[in-house]
Amino acid sequence: MKTFDYRRCALVLKRDILGNGKKYLRGLGGVFLACFIVEALFFYAPSRFGVSDDFEGEQEMLHLLSRVAGCSVMMLSLFILVGAGQLFDLLKTKEGRIAFLTLPATRAEKYVARWVVSVVLWPAAFLVAFVAADLLRMLVFPLLGHAFPSAIPRFFSKLAEIGSELSDIVPWLAPSFEQMAERWLVLLLCLSWHAVYLLGSSFFRKQAFLLTSLTGILLLTLAGFVLAAVPPAHLPLVSVSSSVAAFCVADVILFCFVVFCYWLSFRLFSRVQVIGNKWFNV
Repeated sequence: MKTFDYRRCALVLKRDILGNGKKYLRGLGGVFLACFIVEALFFYAPSRFGVSDDFEGEQEMLHLLSRVAGCSVMMLSLFILVGAGQLFDLLKTKEGRIAFLTLPATRAEKYVARWVVSVVLWPAAFLVAFVAADLLRMLVFPLLGHAFPSAIPRFFSKLAEIGSELSDIVPWLAPSFEQMAERWLVLLLCLSWHAVYLLGSSFFRKQAFLLTSLTGILLLTLAGFVLAAVPPAHLPLVSVSSSVAAFCVADVILFCFVVFCYWLSFRLFSRVQVIGNKWFNV
């Protein structure tokens, strides 16, 4: 089996979901509980004591819904990174490696199947948990004395605002080439962090998310010391007179970095053995 087959990949994905269903349901329950706790922290006092019925009370309610939605968007961003850090969570035990590596499928098919679980299904699970937690809050918290509307519309409105800003990466939608390059820089920065956690999941055998986070913090701290020690005149992007050129150079560098992380992640996965290092997939 050397060619990629979508049917085999779908079967690997199906086997993963069915075989680890209890684990994924526990994770979904934990995310639901976290979302409900966050909503309780924001809505408990207003639901018990209420807000005034005048214009200020209405503005306070809208501000409350906006804060809940903003906090939920931050939780979704964190959850996306956590999902990326769980890309090869199944390989942390010997039994898991034996079961996964002996599946009748190519390494590419197994990689794509795990990528779908970590990158697509994990964020989708968060959306389901958030909606369920908000609906439960709307059912329970009115018993405290005051009811508040759902934060779901405001949450998806914030996601739409983010998507609208990132739509400037499309040439015919961007008002200027400079703004398009700037939006590409923001998008590639987000993809770079995501790719780093995918690579960390392929490299670290245990506690991949935590170890990747600590490694990233350490490297960023060292980079800060290095940049502080280098005179500004010697920084390569500072000497570029045009900000557009600076954005384009940064975009190319980040794009190559994302491709490199994905390539190295797959290479590390391809070299995984049943018996190997306790902490690293090398």
